[in-house]
Amino acid sequence: MASAKTQKIALPKRLNPVALYLMALAAVICLYSCYEKFAVPRLEGPQKIITKVASDLDSDSQPLHQDKSWLIPFLGEGSDHWELQPCSTLKLDEGIILFKERIECSDGSVEFSPFTFVSGETASSESNTTETAERSFIVRSTEGANIQFNEPF
Repeated sequence: MASAKTQKIALPKRLNPVALYLMALAAVICLYSCYEKFAVPRLEGPQKIITKVASDLDSDSQPLHQDKSWLIPFLGEGSDHWELQPCSTLKLDEGIILFKERIECSDGSVEFSPFTFVSGETASSESNTTETAERSFIVRSTEGANIQFNEPF
């Protein structure tokens, strides 16, 4: 049997500056991804979630008659309360948006027409309605509103 010769590989005494840069970049990317995954959720809390409630306006099904009696104290006097009629509802962490038409604009904003926003506590909460009325406010526009969200709608 022939003996195998071994060769010694000479390692460079100094690494190439490009290799050093790439290793540092890889370490920074790894640390940032760990920070983003673990530290950011603890610092900023949970992400805000936008939930669309089934629309009353879907033409292929019977209108959903959502109980909107909780909304009456916010609307005040008058007879033009389109919010109590069938309309679409969008639940946000900050409150509820009621609308009949939605148009997504080219600049990323969304145009709601007509538009009503009720802040704070919603019908799903089990708090006292007087407390809710004191902490909440309502924004109404029969002509509509153009809203720019932080994230794509």
